[in-house]
Amino acid sequence: MSDTYETAHDIEARLNQLCGDATGDIVGDTNDSPTDVSACGDGQSMMADPTISHHIIRAQKSESSVTTDILTGRFRCKFEPRQTLYVLHIPIYPPMKSAPVVEAICDQEDVVIRTTQAKKFGLRIELKRASDSNQSESIIAEVTASSSKSHFGDS
Repeated sequence: MSDTYETAHDIEARLNQLCGDATGDIVGDTNDSPTDVSACGDGQSMMADPTISHHIIRAQKSESSVTTDILTGRFRCKFEPRQTLYVLHIPIYPPMKSAPVVEAICDQEDVVIRTTQAKKFGLRIELKRASDSNQSESIIAEVTASSSKSHFGDS
């Protein structure tokens, strides 16, 4: 085993540090209280670290006869000086059961964000700056894609 190999305990400790979870390590934790699964919450604290480019969560939610597949993510999009268009490609694997419904917003009012393609295997999101600034700028885009499947008649 090499010196650069990280154990599950090391990785968990680093994730807890990034997420701001001060409850301790999950691996080897003898505390009987349940661990707060939402330690990273919506990814906001995770994206405060400028070295992180994206944070994605994929989940399924079942209600009565419908299962919804949900992908939520925050993406750091870096505009270079004079760049007005940034294209964000988000792969979805495994693919969703159908083309998803997508909502996308960003943290800058002068940037227009729109979904130009939504397929069950991936998304294309475009961010466009109002002007070609001489400054580089980092923008956080929040994207939610959801696809529902009925349990009746679908296989």
